[in-house]
Amino acid sequence: SETLFGPFGGPRVPGAMSSGSGFIIDSDGTLLTNAHVVQAAQRSHGAVHVALQDGRSFDAKVLGMDLAADIAVLKIDAQTQLPHV
Repeated sequence: SETLFGPFGGPRVPGAMSSGSGFIIDSDGTLLTNAHVVQAAQRSHGAVHVALQDGRSFDAKVLGMDLAADIAVLKIDAQTQLPHV
């Protein structure tokens, strides 16, 4: 899987082929990020992985993408309430 989220936009894994930033938009683990980053992660690894600033990491489910708007909605199961924007 590919790491998408590092500390406020920084890549979490040195040398990661696909890294990006995003926002937690709901305390239940719903995230918003760029569709092109998700697409690249899926093509290269078949999965999307999210690393949070606090060091936790999760496999993410892609709920939807709008390629024209370059937006993707992901879901992680953190099993706790998450801080969100």
